[in-house]
Amino acid sequence: MKDKTEVEFQAEWKKMGVPANETVLVAVSTGCDSMTLLSLLQRLPEKMRPTVQVAYVDHQLREHVIWWIWCPGGKNKRVKGVYVMTRKRIAVLTAQADEYTQGRFLSGFFEKAFQLDYDVCVFSMYLKYQDTASREVGDANIFNLIEFDKYDAVVICTDRIRTPGTEEGLRWRVEHEFDGPVLIVGDEIEGYKSINIDHRKNICGLTDHLIEEHGYRDIVLLDGWENNANSELKKQGFFDSMKSHGIAVDESSVYYGNNWFDSGRQTAMGITENRDRLPQAVVCASDHMALGLAAELEQRGVKVPEDIAITGYDAVKNLTRSAISFPSMASAAHSHQPVKPTSESTVH
Repeated sequence: MKDKTEVEFQAEWKKMGVPANETVLVAVSTGCDSMTLLSLLQRLPEKMRPTVQVAYVDHQLREHVIWWIWCPGGKNKRVKGVYVMTRKRIAVLTAQADEYTQGRFLSGFFEKAFQLDYDVCVFSMYLKYQDTASREVGDANIFNLIEFDKYDAVVICTDRIRTPGTEEGLRWRVEHEFDGPVLIVGDEIEGYKSINIDHRKNICGLTDHLIEEHGYRDIVLLDGWENNANSELKKQGFFDSMKSHGIAVDESSVYYGNNWFDSGRQTAMGITENRDRLPQAVVCASDHMALGLAAELEQRGVKVPEDIAITGYDAVKNLTRSAISFPSMASAAHSHQPVKPTSESTVH
């Protein structure tokens, strides 16, 4: 026997006139309301029942999802949180979508995409870096859910997807399974339209600040992955600043890491054990490496910033780590303003 809620839901669904073979994407957060909604959809009569696809949505991203589901335009059909996609769709592939820097990019992307009357589906790994290789592979399985033929454009944030082989595998799939436009964000890859942040200018400005405002001249760079396009841009920006101020600089002034806490700790060992004296300052290519570096230096009796100055790069808000207790640190935020309009207009 049907209860009142089920009867009302079926009546509302019938008013929408959704075909039985329509594909419906349901965003759920595993709460009781979400589970009830899925149950009601499954209990629709066969002649009314759509094909249901389910996407998990983090509670912290709810404000974006609500905006997405209830966006204006008049071409969309909606009922009690179910969104039937009838407009063109863009798939965005990334990792750690809720991180501050990536969140800023996605917020701007959503805003412009909705103005252009597009829907956006984000497929995101939980973290950019996992503790073990098996966790990384498991986390990357989110991308196996993508049916590329269901989308009109694909955006791949290659600088975010760091699990070995995953980004290359995605590009292989796109080449063989997708005929629409593909945009690479965060890297420059031959054969693709690419958009990147001006890391060279940003790191140059950060180094200028250390030299001009604080008078430091013995400065080293803790860069990201070696032989990586973005790392090369950051290194060039560092060299630009040092050379423009008449300070000798070469590869011996550059350490390479993986943009995560552990490489910051490893660099602290190199700085304290393999140099005659500490540098006056370290420019770090990510906030995570800067915090890892600071924590290890503190454990070795080096005071920050009294003995050595450290800057981050990302300006990640509310960045905490149980193993790290460190005061506020100078950091430069990425500027996404040139990227936002260019990325949507390229896809458009």
